[in-house]
Amino acid sequence: MSELAPRDQGECLGLGCEVDEIPRLNEWFDGRGLLLGIDEDTLADLKVCINEVVANVIAHGGRSDAAIEVRLWLDGTQVFTEVVDNGEAFDPTGVDDRTAGKDLESETIGGWGIPLMRQLSDHMSYRHAGGRNHTRFVKKTETSV
Repeated sequence: MSELAPRDQGECLGLGCEVDEIPRLNEWFDGRGLLLGIDEDTLADLKVCINEVVANVIAHGGRSDAAIEVRLWLDGTQVFTEVVDNGEAFDPTGVDDRTAGKDLESETIGGWGIPLMRQLSDHMSYRHAGGRNHTRFVKKTETSV
């Protein structure tokens, strides 16, 4: 299947815009991945990606009442995960990768999430529709349905 495979019609996790929701997200993501038979390495990589998106919505989304939804599904040998939120529009695919400083003393904290998401997924896409951000990740796996 292509990266444009249809959104999962199955389970979706709704989250509030609070850091306290992250452990619930991780528990759900691990459980859903296990149920789908997704290998641990693929699941771990995609979990980093969705944690980064959700944390950024909470910290920078511009709305303390933002609604966040997360989906995870398997289509053939590709795993899809999508974060949908109604925070401020932000396209992570349009952000240039950060470059490392000359030395540790010249480095600043932050700014490594988007390059990390690109590295850990095979494909990252974004669209803004109906007042909502849709950030999707795709990664190939040995698992197949």
